[in-house]
Amino acid sequence: MSTTGSGGSITTSVFKRIAALDGTNYRSWAFSMKMLLKAHELWEVIEEDEQQSEDGITVKVSAKWRKKDQLALSNIALAVKPSEQEHIYTCQTAQEAWNCLKELYEGKGMHRFLSLLKTISTAKLEDGMKMKEYIRGVRETAGQLAEIGGVKLDKAAVVGFILNGLPEAYRYLVVSLESQVQSIGYEDLSARLIDEEKRMKDFGINVSAGTERGFDEAESDVVTAHIAKFRGRVCHQCRQSGHLARECPERLKDMQCRWCGQLGHREAKCKVKEFQAGNSESSKKHRNAYFALGAVDFGFTVPPH
Repeated sequence: MSTTGSGGSITTSVFKRIAALDGTNYRSWAFSMKMLLKAHELWEVIEEDEQQSEDGITVKVSAKWRKKDQLALSNIALAVKPSEQEHIYTCQTAQEAWNCLKELYEGKGMHRFLSLLKTISTAKLEDGMKMKEYIRGVRETAGQLAEIGGVKLDKAAVVGFILNGLPEAYRYLVVSLESQVQSIGYEDLSARLIDEEKRMKDFGINVSAGTERGFDEAESDVVTAHIAKFRGRVCHQCRQSGHLARECPERLKDMQCRWCGQLGHREAKCKVKEFQAGNSESSKKHRNAYFALGAVDFGFTVPPH
């Protein structure tokens, strides 16, 4: 394939086929750019320093070689985002620009990998953030880990990170979804979380606090009245004052709720059951989901140094 008169053609290919280098996608960018330069017979200017004669004596670079070199340089520069172009401003040849970018981004590979790993493991649905944006952010970080470190996280691991970053207000749905991390798809997960987000908004639930408006105040009054009622009474279980034996924390800590399967409370005081009271049609399905919980391995392999 001749490169004569093909400057416009390869430049068009760069913009159509290769995502601009932005500092996070070097691995895939370098592979795509290498294949493109090879397709247009320009890769030799990256691999070779200069032309030599048969007896090994260096000769003057030909006009044809110089043209190919500058064509490769210009397309490398155009395939880099403006914020990253400053690294190759002074490069005079395609080889210089290529080696500069390679040293810059491959040298930071492990540092970048650890930074991305920290980002995905601490991802949170922040106050005011849309659910759709949050899910997309976690998935993009997982994609960047695969690009820069060659580590492709299992779908179950990515779903686990998404669920782990949700506020307390989503705890009941999270309990249900955790039992499905191996089978649920991203589309189904997104749909259910976005539906829950809308439901909370419609019912006036404060997502950051995880409570309904006014609930905290009402609950506080109930607790205060309860304490006043039993003040002075001594529990026969732990010999502490302020509560009866049937409500003793020591007794309840090993008690399993027959509704949600969790320890620390009786069915009569189950928050899950209370939460589901307004939706009797789905109560049975949710209850079965809570009993179906299982352990999931979110392991992954760190790439070698």
